[in-house]
Amino acid sequence: MSLVDNFMSQVIDLDEKEKEETILFLAKALLCEKDNDFVKKISQKVLLVVLPFLADVATNIILKKGGEKVESVGIGKESKKV
Repeated sequence: MSLVDNFMSQVIDLDEKEKEETILFLAKALLCEKDNDFVKKISQKVLLVVLPFLADVATNIILKKGGEKVESVGIGKESKKV
């Protein structure tokens, strides 16, 4: 399943308010706005859908540019190359 298909399948399960939060979050991320108050109001459910999607997209962009994929080992630990 593609990144977008996987993301959309998760978004479909959200309620209307969460879908609106998702769209606003992605729009602000694309505009690189630093609105901390907005992010604090986003539900955990939306963050658990959006953040992994954005991370996967960023990883794919880095890989297409010839960068190395780095996998996080955990909080407070060093990252290791895959």
